[in-house]
Amino acid sequence: MLLSNPEKMRAADAEAINARGIASDLLMTNAAGHIVDSCLPYLAHGGSAAVFCGSGNNGGDGIAAAYMLIERGFEARAANGGGFGEVSRASKFCPPALFRVQ
Repeated sequence: MLLSNPEKMRAADAEAINARGIASDLLMTNAAGHIVDSCLPYLAHGGSAAVFCGSGNNGGDGIAAAYMLIERGFEARAANGGGFGEVSRASKFCPPALFRVQ
């Protein structure tokens, strides 16, 4: 079941940032937190996770989620077959060691 598409997500991000004044970093942090919360029931404490990311803001959400998993004691890596050059600038706060380009 398709819930959205890239165009709709870009429009929703633009609405939140431009019309409602929500910082893109806060949107990314919230999205990443929800990703982590939804994955935790499936991960063994101290286990490992691979987060496969797209480009743009959604890729940034995945990168931030991997970083949050690391902060919670998991081994995590973010992978993007296209490289991380196009990933949202808001994800640049994550340490370079997090990224493993496949």
